[in-house]
Amino acid sequence: MIPQLRKIPGTNPTSGSRNPITGSRATTPPGFDRVQTRTMHVRGKDRAMQVYVLAEDELYIVARPTRGKAGIPRGAVLVRNQELAVRGGKDTYLCYERGLYAALRGQGTHVPARYDREISLLRELDEETFLFALTMGRVLFHDRSPEAEARYRAAVEKLGAELSGSRHPLKEDALRLAKEAVSITDARGRRNPASRLLKLWAGRNRLEQRVNLARALRHFVDGRVILLLQVRDRILAMTRDLGIEADRAQELIDGSADERALHATAKRLETAADRFERVALAPFGRHAFPHHVRDLRAAAAHLREGKTRQARAVLDRLNRSLRLNAFHPEVEDVLAVVSGLKEMRENIAPGTFRALRGRVSDVHRRLAALQRVDAGFRRRVVADLLRHLQDAVEALKQEHVFRTYECLTLAARCF
Repeated sequence: MIPQLRKIPGTNPTSGSRNPITGSRATTPPGFDRVQTRTMHVRGKDRAMQVYVLAEDELYIVARPTRGKAGIPRGAVLVRNQELAVRGGKDTYLCYERGLYAALRGQGTHVPARYDREISLLRELDEETFLFALTMGRVLFHDRSPEAEARYRAAVEKLGAELSGSRHPLKEDALRLAKEAVSITDARGRRNPASRLLKLWAGRNRLEQRVNLARALRHFVDGRVILLLQVRDRILAMTRDLGIEADRAQELIDGSADERALHATAKRLETAADRFERVALAPFGRHAFPHHVRDLRAAAAHLREGKTRQARAVLDRLNRSLRLNAFHPEVEDVLAVVSGLKEMRENIAPGTFRALRGRVSDVHRRLAALQRVDAGFRRRVVADLLRHLQDAVEALKQEHVFRTYECLTLAARCF
């Protein structure tokens, strides 16, 4: 019997208030309207945490950091450990300190693929090794020869060898039953092939339970990924809208705007700053968004004081930051693919490395074409970013998955 899985509530992408920047529906992710307190078991102990709720009992974003050496930073993503929960254990949450993209990799497309591979291997084990051991066991009812018994023991020992190393309780139980079934005699020392076959059937039933559970977990992970992707898309929509508003503000400054128009623009920029300030989710809420908020408030203050030249300089810096950060999702998308390749380890389709090399090279080329995009930034990142991307290209030429993953991880941390 499969334990009941909690359903992740869906979200309506069109719901919400009007976006003060573009006039369209608000793109702020759901759950960012207020901070709530939840007690959760994270990193070995129960913690009372201030969080934003994306999906109750399933997905949270840390709104305020916890203290101590094992503290959890603001913007971390907490995901309920569904695998452990369905075993009847205590509700425990996985912590992705680096935020959204780390959670997407942790729950990403390779996780359902991993379940698919497990199901395929268990099916193969059932249809070949298990059935052969059961067939050899049935022979013992009419063949009492040492040869028949040796064939039976060899079949069951092979089954045990293929189950060895399993960590899931159901598979561990199937291994235990297979080991008990090796001997043809029962606890009283009697030759009893019927009782041995019952143990094999019980072990086979444990594997069938694991197959059904893996199927259910696979679809559950898909639901979490969809919700995380919705959050990502809304945040990226926020940054696109911000670029539009920054362009409009610069056009207004370059024209013949009066004081009233400048004040109205300043108010829109401050409203946008309030919206971006609410997004704690890493990496956005730790790196890019705090800079956006400072620039928006600084530009608004300059506009209110009539300092249009200073406001234009701040908005120019904001626009260049947005142009640079537009590369971040592209790097993360390739990193997610490479993360999946790490899980596969083999059977990687021909041409995969060539296609990935083309994508990374294209990002490198377009980024290198930007002139002084990080001029005036507190941290100049483009040189490091270009170097890491070039290293990833070289690693892909050598079809070195782990080296590619390391280089792209360093590139993603530049944003």
